[in-house]
Amino acid sequence: MFNTMIKMAGGVGVALVIYVLGSWVATTLYTTGGGHGEMQQTDVTEAEADAPEAAAEPEAVAAAEPEATAEPETTTAAVEATPTPAPVETAPTPTAPEASADSGIEALMASADLARGEKLFKKCKACHKLAQGKNATGPSLFGIVGRDVAISDGFKYSGTMSALGGAWTPDRLSEFLTKPKVMVPGTKMSFAGLKKEIDRVNLIAYLATIGG
Repeated sequence: MFNTMIKMAGGVGVALVIYVLGSWVATTLYTTGGGHGEMQQTDVTEAEADAPEAAAEPEAVAAAEPEATAEPETTTAAVEATPTPAPVETAPTPTAPEASADSGIEALMASADLARGEKLFKKCKACHKLAQGKNATGPSLFGIVGRDVAISDGFKYSGTMSALGGAWTPDRLSEFLTKPKVMVPGTKMSFAGLKKEIDRVNLIAYLATIGG
Protein backbone atom coordinates (compact mmCIF):
# COMPACT_ATOMS: atom_id res chain seq x y z
CA MET A 1 0.00 0.00 0.00
CA PHE A 2 2.76 2.37 0.90
CA ASN A 3 4.60 1.53 -2.28
CA THR A 4 1.56 2.34 -4.33
CA MET A 5 1.23 5.81 -2.80
CA ILE A 6 4.91 6.49 -3.50
CA LYS A 7 4.45 5.55 -7.20
CA MET A 8 1.42 7.82 -7.48
CA ALA A 9 3.25 10.74 -5.87
CA GLY A 10 6.17 10.16 -8.18
CA GLY A 11 3.88 10.17 -11.26
CA VAL A 12 2.25 13.40 -10.20
CA GLY A 13 5.64 14.98 -9.58
CA VAL A 14 6.89 13.94 -12.99
CA ALA A 15 3.76 15.30 -14.63
CA LEU A 16 4.17 18.58 -12.75
CA VAL A 17 7.79 18.87 -13.79
CA ILE A 18 6.86 18.19 -17.43
CA TYR A 19 4.11 20.83 -17.27
CA VAL A 20 6.44 23.42 -15.74
CA LEU A 21 9.14 22.69 -18.28
CA GLY A 22 6.60 22.88 -21.13
CA SER A 23 5.31 26.24 -19.92
CA TRP A 24 8.85 27.56 -19.59
CA VAL A 25 9.79 26.40 -23.09
CA ALA A 26 6.62 27.95 -24.59
CA THR A 27 7.23 31.24 -22.77
CA THR A 28 10.83 31.31 -23.87
CA LEU A 29 9.96 30.66 -27.53
CA TYR A 30 7.28 33.36 -27.56
CA THR A 31 9.57 35.92 -25.94
CA THR A 32 12.56 35.27 -28.25
CA GLY A 33 10.48 35.49 -31.43
CA GLY A 34 10.51 31.83 -32.15
CA GLY A 35 6.83 31.93 -33.07
CA HIS A 36 5.54 32.77 -36.57
CA GLY A 37 2.94 35.26 -35.42
CA GLU A 38 5.45 37.97 -34.52
CA MET A 39 7.38 37.52 -37.77
CA GLN A 40 4.21 37.95 -39.81
CA GLN A 41 3.33 41.00 -37.80
CA THR A 42 6.84 42.39 -38.32
CA ASP A 43 6.68 41.69 -42.07
CA VAL A 44 3.38 43.42 -42.35
CA THR A 45 4.68 46.39 -40.43
CA GLU A 46 7.76 46.67 -42.68
CA ALA A 47 5.59 46.36 -45.78
CA GLU A 48 3.32 49.05 -44.46
CA ALA A 49 6.36 51.19 -43.67
CA ASP A 50 7.62 50.78 -47.27
CA ALA A 51 4.19 51.42 -48.77
CA PRO A 52 4.11 55.20 -48.09
CA GLU A 53 7.49 55.61 -49.75
CA ALA A 54 6.27 53.75 -52.86
CA ALA A 55 3.05 55.78 -52.89
CA ALA A 56 4.98 59.00 -52.53
CA GLU A 57 6.89 58.46 -55.79
CA PRO A 58 3.97 59.36 -58.09
CA GLU A 59 3.44 62.52 -56.07
CA ALA A 60 7.11 63.43 -56.55
CA VAL A 61 6.81 62.83 -60.29
CA ALA A 62 3.60 64.80 -60.40
CA ALA A 63 5.28 67.65 -58.56
CA ALA A 64 8.19 67.61 -61.02
CA GLU A 65 5.97 67.68 -64.13
CA PRO A 66 4.69 71.27 -63.67
CA GLU A 67 8.30 72.45 -63.61
CA ALA A 68 8.93 70.75 -66.98
CA THR A 69 5.80 72.29 -68.51
CA ALA A 70 6.83 75.74 -67.26
CA GLU A 71 9.65 75.91 -69.87
CA PRO A 72 7.40 76.95 -72.85
CA GLU A 73 6.10 79.82 -70.74
CA THR A 74 9.65 80.93 -70.07
CA THR A 75 10.49 80.62 -73.79
CA THR A 76 7.38 82.60 -74.76
CA ALA A 77 8.23 85.27 -72.25
CA ALA A 78 11.75 85.47 -73.65
CA VAL A 79 10.41 85.82 -77.19
CA GLU A 80 7.99 88.52 -76.11
CA ALA A 81 10.75 90.31 -74.26
CA THR A 82 13.01 90.35 -77.34
CA PRO A 83 12.73 93.84 -78.88
CA THR A 84 11.65 93.96 -82.53
CA PRO A 85 14.34 95.73 -84.57
CA ALA A 86 13.19 99.02 -85.99
CA PRO A 87 12.86 99.10 -89.79
CA VAL A 88 15.87 100.58 -91.47
CA GLU A 89 14.98 103.68 -93.39
CA THR A 90 16.62 103.86 -96.76
CA ALA A 91 17.44 107.16 -98.33
CA PRO A 92 15.33 107.86 -101.40
CA THR A 93 17.13 107.33 -104.68
CA PRO A 94 17.88 110.71 -106.18
CA THR A 95 16.22 111.25 -109.52
CA ALA A 96 17.52 113.43 -112.26
CA PRO A 97 15.67 116.75 -112.46
CA GLU A 98 13.41 117.14 -115.42
CA ALA A 99 14.85 119.35 -118.09
CA SER A 100 13.15 122.65 -118.76
CA ALA A 101 13.54 125.45 -121.24
CA ASP A 102 15.54 127.41 -118.69
CA SER A 103 18.13 124.65 -118.18
CA GLY A 104 19.75 125.11 -121.61
CA ILE A 105 19.64 123.19 -124.87
CA GLU A 106 22.58 121.01 -123.90
CA ALA A 107 20.73 119.76 -120.81
CA LEU A 108 17.59 119.07 -122.86
CA MET A 109 19.61 117.03 -125.35
CA ALA A 110 19.99 114.26 -122.74
CA SER A 111 16.34 113.31 -123.31
CA ALA A 112 16.21 114.14 -127.03
CA ASP A 113 14.57 111.93 -129.64
CA LEU A 114 17.41 111.13 -132.09
CA ALA A 115 15.09 109.40 -134.55
CA ARG A 116 12.98 112.54 -134.69
CA GLY A 117 16.13 114.60 -135.17
CA GLU A 118 17.19 112.44 -138.10
CA LYS A 119 13.83 113.02 -139.79
CA LEU A 120 14.14 116.77 -139.24
CA PHE A 121 17.52 116.75 -140.98
CA LYS A 122 15.68 115.96 -144.24
CA LYS A 123 14.84 119.68 -144.31
CA CYS A 124 18.58 120.42 -144.36
CA LYS A 125 20.00 117.67 -146.58
CA ALA A 126 19.25 119.52 -149.83
CA CYS A 127 21.95 122.06 -148.93
CA HIS A 128 24.15 120.23 -146.38
CA LYS A 129 26.03 116.92 -146.35
CA LEU A 130 27.13 114.96 -143.32
CA ALA A 131 30.31 113.55 -144.84
CA GLN A 132 33.56 115.14 -143.63
CA GLY A 133 34.90 117.80 -146.01
CA LYS A 134 32.03 117.38 -148.45
CA ASN A 135 30.37 120.74 -149.07
CA ALA A 136 27.26 121.46 -151.11
CA THR A 137 25.17 124.64 -151.32
CA GLY A 138 26.02 124.92 -147.64
CA PRO A 139 29.10 123.74 -145.74
CA SER A 140 29.50 120.15 -144.45
CA LEU A 141 27.84 119.62 -141.10
CA PHE A 142 30.25 116.85 -140.04
CA GLY A 143 31.17 117.60 -136.41
CA ILE A 144 29.23 120.87 -136.48
CA VAL A 145 28.26 120.71 -132.77
CA GLY A 146 31.17 122.31 -130.90
CA ARG A 147 33.05 123.21 -134.10
CA ASP A 148 34.37 126.72 -134.68
CA VAL A 149 32.25 128.97 -136.87
CA ALA A 150 33.10 129.30 -140.60
CA ILE A 151 36.02 126.85 -140.81
CA SER A 152 34.81 124.26 -143.34
CA ASP A 153 37.58 124.00 -145.90
CA GLY A 154 36.63 124.95 -149.45
CA PHE A 155 33.41 126.75 -148.57
CA LYS A 156 33.01 130.50 -149.06
CA TYR A 157 31.16 132.05 -146.13
CA SER A 158 29.39 135.40 -146.04
CA GLY A 159 31.22 138.29 -144.42
CA THR A 160 28.82 138.40 -141.44
CA MET A 161 29.22 134.65 -140.83
CA SER A 162 33.00 134.85 -141.00
CA ALA A 163 32.94 137.77 -138.57
CA LEU A 164 30.70 135.97 -136.09
CA GLY A 165 33.55 134.01 -134.51
CA GLY A 166 33.31 131.59 -131.59
CA ALA A 167 32.04 128.01 -131.71
CA TRP A 168 28.76 126.35 -132.53
CA THR A 169 27.62 125.40 -129.02
CA PRO A 170 24.19 123.74 -128.66
CA ASP A 171 22.68 126.96 -127.32
CA ARG A 172 24.21 129.00 -130.15
CA LEU A 173 23.02 126.57 -132.82
CA SER A 174 19.51 126.67 -131.32
CA GLU A 175 19.52 130.45 -131.54
CA PHE A 176 20.72 130.35 -135.16
CA LEU A 177 18.21 127.67 -136.23
CA THR A 178 15.31 129.63 -134.72
CA LYS A 179 15.72 132.40 -137.36
CA PRO A 180 19.09 132.32 -139.15
CA LYS A 181 18.77 135.77 -140.77
CA VAL A 182 18.00 137.40 -137.42
CA MET A 183 21.16 136.09 -135.74
CA VAL A 184 23.40 136.48 -138.81
CA PRO A 185 22.09 139.18 -141.12
CA GLY A 186 23.30 138.72 -144.73
CA THR A 187 23.82 134.95 -144.33
CA LYS A 188 23.52 132.93 -147.52
CA MET A 189 21.34 130.41 -145.68
CA SER A 190 17.78 130.68 -146.96
CA PHE A 191 16.25 128.35 -144.32
CA ALA A 192 13.38 130.04 -142.42
CA GLY A 193 14.13 128.21 -139.15
CA LEU A 194 12.53 125.88 -136.62
CA LYS A 195 10.07 127.59 -134.29
CA LYS A 196 9.63 124.69 -131.84
CA GLU A 197 12.39 124.29 -129.29
CA ILE A 198 11.85 120.51 -129.07
CA ASP A 199 12.53 120.24 -132.82
CA ARG A 200 15.77 122.21 -132.48
CA VAL A 201 16.81 120.04 -129.51
CA ASN A 202 16.18 116.81 -131.42
CA LEU A 203 17.99 118.05 -134.54
CA ILE A 204 21.05 119.32 -132.65
CA ALA A 205 21.23 116.11 -130.60
CA TYR A 206 21.23 114.12 -133.84
CA LEU A 207 23.93 116.31 -135.43
CA ALA A 208 26.02 115.82 -132.26
CA THR A 209 26.25 112.11 -133.13
CA ILE A 210 27.81 112.91 -136.52
CA GLY A 211 31.55 113.31 -136.11
CA GLY A 212 31.17 114.24 -132.46
